[in-house]
Amino acid sequence: MNPKLLVRISNVELSNVGQSYRSSRHPINFNRNDNMLDSYIHNCSLHKTFNRAINIHLTNYLSIKHNFIYDIKGSGFVLHDGREIGNTLAHNLAIFVKPSASNEDGTPAAFMVASPNNKINHNSVAGCSHFGFWYRTFDEPLREDESDEISYGYRPNRVQLDEFTGNVVHSVGRYGLWIFPGYTPFNK
Repeated sequence: MNPKLLVRISNVELSNVGQSYRSSRHPINFNRNDNMLDSYIHNCSLHKTFNRAINIHLTNYLSIKHNFIYDIKGSGFVLHDGREIGNTLAHNLAIFVKPSASNEDGTPAAFMVASPNNKINHNSVAGCSHFGFWYRTFDEPLREDESDEISYGYRPNRVQLDEFTGNVVHSVGRYGLWIFPGYTPFNK
């Protein structure tokens, strides 16, 4: 746990935020925060964003509950590189998530999850261009740049699914749930 950092965002409305075509310029972006057990994003509304909604990168045990996102360019709720664990995304609503011109978000998901070791429960998705939930796991975690240290031997595509229950998807362009090819978790 990171004893120096505590972030609690609740009952906030954000509109016309995020910078298009700029890496890590998301409306809410937790980047390399380590363990955030007592931190949360609750009861917030994000709409008409230009670069995703909530992006979580190398941050663990964050609670993301009861949020509403609408008219989002790029993916909505993102667990970014495959090393995020223990985060809870529950009772969130995503409506009208659409493509962005960036490579990664040209085929967006309301929920893009790079590590299955997170709790994704009772969320709802409607009217998105591509995917409701996309488990986009890789053989090794994504790297931001050459200085980005990764835990060698950690393979997101072999991690067991933590929780995925009670989620609902309606009227998306491609798949309600898409599990990236190659996801073959080990049994414990």
